[in-house]
Amino acid sequence: MSMTIRTNIGMPPGGVIYEDPRTQSAKWVDDHTFLDDRTAEVIRFRSANPNIYPEPEWTQAAFVRQQIIDFNCLRWGNNPAYCLEEKSLKSAPVVVQAPRICPDCNVEIVPKYCPTCSGKRLIAYECPSCKKEFPK
Repeated sequence: MSMTIRTNIGMPPGGVIYEDPRTQSAKWVDDHTFLDDRTAEVIRFRSANPNIYPEPEWTQAAFVRQQIIDFNCLRWGNNPAYCLEEKSLKSAPVVVQAPRICPDCNVEIVPKYCPTCSGKRLIAYECPSCKKEFPK
């Protein structure tokens, strides 16, 4: 399960912190650094310590970013207000409603909106030919 941090909420509680699993003293705990900046900080530290991080993926942005996201989402209890489970990139199927047809005129009926609600609330459907109303 891969998580991601919501981007439309501002700074989450406590900020985006990180404690490196291989080096106990490597901690980034300020509460004002954003995810991309935190990722860059961790990559700089790891690049400067190749004997601790010999694997190339430990200095790749996508890998480090996901480690930071996983660390924080676990800290926030995978709260959906801050973390989301990433879905596949496939789009959902588009559902197209079949046209509503007036049984008397065989004409497609059109929506009729409330005149006092600035035309925002659907109140019924109406046949443009015979003016018969149908419930929504």
